[in-house]
Amino acid sequence: MKANHRKIPFIIIHGLLVLGLSGITVFISIRQAIPTYFNTRPLEHATPPFSMVPTLLHIILSFVGMVPSLYLPDTSRNEIERRLLPPLFITITAIDISVVATFMFLTGVGSIGFTAIGRIHLFSILFSSTILLLIGLFHIGINTGKLLQFTLLSASGCLLIASLVPLSVAMYPMETSKWYADRQFLWVPAIMGIVSIINYISLYMREQTQHNLFRSVSFTCIIMGNILYLTKFNAFFLWLGIALYGIGIFVGIPRGRFSQLE
Repeated sequence: MKANHRKIPFIIIHGLLVLGLSGITVFISIRQAIPTYFNTRPLEHATPPFSMVPTLLHIILSFVGMVPSLYLPDTSRNEIERRLLPPLFITITAIDISVVATFMFLTGVGSIGFTAIGRIHLFSILFSSTILLLIGLFHIGINTGKLLQFTLLSASGCLLIASLVPLSVAMYPMETSKWYADRQFLWVPAIMGIVSIINYISLYMREQTQHNLFRSVSFTCIIMGNILYLTKFNAFFLWLGIALYGIGIFVGIPRGRFSQLE
């Protein structure tokens, strides 16, 4: 019963976040597709409506990944994932709060500042990257008894960094890559992701089991998918990122004995 009570808040919080961001994403797509219905002209430099589809898929896939993580078997092998995957997927979903900035720019409606949106977006990127790194490090050998302390410390550090980085969201509300005064900062989550992938590969090489194989492939695809999704080099890499992210979530779904203590 206690376990079930812990699942309910994650489902409610994540579900509301997904519904809100998905609704805004669909609204933006419709508004750009049929501007005459809204008595507006399509913005000259606005992205086409179908470019919002990857964002919508990213939001939905994050929720799809979170729900199975709540039902991982209660074993020592799954302890780290059971505790860190739900907040990870909520944080990954929060990355797409950038659609709120687009919505505010297009409609002029909103009670939250552009800078606040940018800081939530940045915090979500940093914290999700940190959680993915922590999962690998704890599997390699850090005492799981310190899981909560490390998580809270990481969250505090990410929050501090997000509050200090200079942002210019109001100038480029629809282009997240231009929100940061120093574009080199965008390499930070990518470097963290590469280190995380090395951790998972090392974990599999140390103990070559099917469980570790599925875990390593899943997290590697999730990390690479998010890196490509965030960098948005072009449409090809954007869709490749969404595909890898979806594959990573599918591979990570519990499958009988692969999720059991071997």
